[in-house]
Amino acid sequence: MKTKIGLVIILSMVIATFIGCARKESQPEVKETIVFMVRGGADIDKSFIEAANNFMKEHPEIIVKSEVIPDQYYFQKVLTAIAGGSPPDVICMTDDRTSYFAEKGAISDLSSFLAKDKEIDMSQYYPISLKMFQYKGNLYALPYDLGFYLMFYNKNLFDAISLPYPKSDWTWDDYLELAKKLTKDTNGDGRIDQYGTNPYLIIDAIHHNGGAIFDDIENPTRCVIDSPEAIEAIQFCIDLYSKYHVCPTPTELVTQSLEDMFMTGRLAMSLDGHWRIPIYKNIKAFKWAVIELPMPRGKKNFLGAGGGGFSISKGTKHPEAAWKLLKYLAGPKGQEVLIRSGLIVPSLEPLANSSLFLAPPPEDKKPFIKNISYLNWYNYKTSKWLEISDILNRELEFSRIGQRSVPETCSVIVKKLNALLSEK
Repeated sequence: MKTKIGLVIILSMVIATFIGCARKESQPEVKETIVFMVRGGADIDKSFIEAANNFMKEHPEIIVKSEVIPDQYYFQKVLTAIAGGSPPDVICMTDDRTSYFAEKGAISDLSSFLAKDKEIDMSQYYPISLKMFQYKGNLYALPYDLGFYLMFYNKNLFDAISLPYPKSDWTWDDYLELAKKLTKDTNGDGRIDQYGTNPYLIIDAIHHNGGAIFDDIENPTRCVIDSPEAIEAIQFCIDLYSKYHVCPTPTELVTQSLEDMFMTGRLAMSLDGHWRIPIYKNIKAFKWAVIELPMPRGKKNFLGAGGGGFSISKGTKHPEAAWKLLKYLAGPKGQEVLIRSGLIVPSLEPLANSSLFLAPPPEDKKPFIKNISYLNWYNYKTSKWLEISDILNRELEFSRIGQRSVPETCSVIVKKLNALLSEK
């Protein structure tokens, strides 16, 4: 009897051990919790969180706490958290802030992670997307998208006056003539009801025309915005509304957004990005498309690039777990979620050429792929770029509203930016 009882006890212990092992196999022990500080806005935060949740399904040993911060407070909140000794582990980064965050020691150089990782294939990323997040030879973020402007247009407004869509290498003169023909006072009250275009991007125009803001992208030492090419470009942008009246004035845009103007048929051509498609896909009143050409050419073809990526905070206590999340978010599985949001042009070339991305709307998505070859990056690699941008916007406004001539404004900008660069 004792023998039987002993056998039962031993058998029970074996079964219990087996069940315990099975439970451990099916429910891995949670090892780490990391914080992903999500940049809110335009609903892309929902895609970030979806991708992070998908990551947790594949990595049950890691818990990701996603914290959404409104876009306007995001970067200040990140810096405050880092300075306070409670840094998020993974953060959203933009190309124009990378140099500043890297110089402040707020984000990690990813070189050591890349050197050890045998899974990630960096050759799949568009080179320009990686260049935007490099500073002093090191990479500080993995990109998830390429942001750039192309010309959206209302096909019905072109068709109404039998105006051919641009199909060849177009210049500023060609663009201006189109805008003139598409600008109309439809009810005869002396006020423009339909504009040919929206305001042209001044900094892009400077580079389209062979000008620049500084002498060197990688190591800016001197402001050159007072060159004839830059002055001509700025004047062209201002003349579109002040002289030719083919685009809305800054005052008019206070009461109605360019997005609303395009959607209501009051804007024939609109410089816009892929991020606008989730809204424009709801247009039913007319057909719209994206011009397959690069931006209108001043003296050369140029397309300004920007983009978003993911970084690891320098003070993270969970570097390996943070790296796993980062490479997932910026990798194929993470970008597939972001593509479905309709907001991004993927930084991974195979995904950019996939049926997932190329699916309409618009009917033809190929312009977004064709124009990647024209992309250039001009957010100069200096930790002072945000201050520089503020000065540029503030001073150019005087010329935009007609209070100062363009050469005078450029002279002021040169003095202020050279003084800023010389500061230690």
